[in-house]
Amino acid sequence: MGPSLRHTIGLAVAIAATVPALWLGWRALRAVRSSLRLLRLLLRARDSAFSQLRSGPVALRGQVLPIDALESGESGRRGVYLAHTIDRWERGGAIGGVGGGSWLRAEQGEEAAPFELTDGESAVLVEPTGATFRVPYVSGEVDAAPTQVRYREAVLEEGAEVVVVGDASPQGGFDPSSAYRGHNLRMVVQASARDGMLIAASRGLTSSTLLQLFVRLAGVLPGLALLALDVSLLVDYLR
Repeated sequence: MGPSLRHTIGLAVAIAATVPALWLGWRALRAVRSSLRLLRLLLRARDSAFSQLRSGPVALRGQVLPIDALESGESGRRGVYLAHTIDRWERGGAIGGVGGGSWLRAEQGEEAAPFELTDGESAVLVEPTGATFRVPYVSGEVDAAPTQVRYREAVLEEGAEVVVVGDASPQGGFDPSSAYRGHNLRMVVQASARDGMLIAASRGLTSSTLLQLFVRLAGVLPGLALLALDVSLLVDYLR
């Protein structure tokens, strides 16, 4: 293999390695930007004067007030968001299962219902379609003879303090004669076309977002190092 051919192959390899480095770096930087934006919104989250809310991106901190609550079939807990998994113990299952059986996934699901978010004096309507939820899970077991049943569930209950990040817009309210408790809510918060929507239990949310930002920043460094190496190789081969 002549010097010219080796030079061409080396240049092609360097160029090919640069493409994934650029892609990884771009994705990492987008993730960092997303975390920075969320952190900024959380630090400025509004927790009062919801009645003065204007249209546009918002971050609100308030308490959940259900409209039509959902109910867990396992624990009986009620709330505006319910996610769950149910596992049943089946005897004679997988080889090596404890007691001659294994846990098998029987059911899993997630559902959310519109609710009011209140600051104690005024409220907005939250339409959770398309939202990402961050709600702690709890585990438990129920007596379902002749088998064993265990479950994990996350329930956003009445009175829970949450942060809602989305887009606010006027929605005209409800007819006071309707079954909607006579409330006439001026604004609705829903998912934005660009950034979606976040509904999260507020406890520890800021610190966990800050940790996520540091992790994502650390993820940028390998991509930048790889890109720098590829550029260096390209420069060497082009000399």
